[in-house]
Amino acid sequence: DDHTPKRKLISELKEEITDLGGIPVKRKHLLSSLQKWIDELEAQLEKLKKIDALKAEILKELEALGEKPLSDEAKELEADEEIKALRKLLEDVKAKKKEAEEKKKKEAKLAEEKKKKEAKISVAIEMLKDELAALGVDPIIDTSDIDTDDQVKSLKKQIKDIKEKRKAEKAEADKKAKEEAKAEERKQTRLNAIETVRK
Repeated sequence: DDHTPKRKLISELKEEITDLGGIPVKRKHLLSSLQKWIDELEAQLEKLKKIDALKAEILKELEALGEKPLSDEAKELEADEEIKALRKLLEDVKAKKKEAEEKKKKEAKLAEEKKKKEAKISVAIEMLKDELAALGVDPIIDTSDIDTDDQVKSLKKQIKDIKEKRKAEKAEADKKAKEEAKAEERKQTRLNAIETVRK
């Protein structure tokens, strides 16, 4: 019985297992069959290939998320432990990214709500000012917290001056209108008297 092909296959399997970072299983004892040993080596190689493929997939996901793979120190771990460590790192990165996205969405939502509220307040203030103006009352606006600002002082003075000027102009116009009304009344009385005399 020629055992060369089996021995060659065993040698190739051992080499592949070593290349994948594993330690080939040893023959149980000298009397056990070579085929049984080949089956064990093939099973070990298949497991190492699956581990290697899974590791490559996790590393690819990590790189896609912008995270660096494990350090050389961590690579010295056994294949199973390395996968666990890589998976944990991947989950941590995903959790951080998700948390950052949720925080960003929450901040954007709060900013939007604040903006809407300010817009509603602004509209309400304008409506109330218009209502006061319709009632003939000037709206009083509290600017006590910014009254020290030079621009605010200047604008308030300008408004005060304009109000005083308009008040004086209105008083003058009213006085003139009264005088004109009296003059018109006197004129009408004279015309009525002349008309009575003619009759």
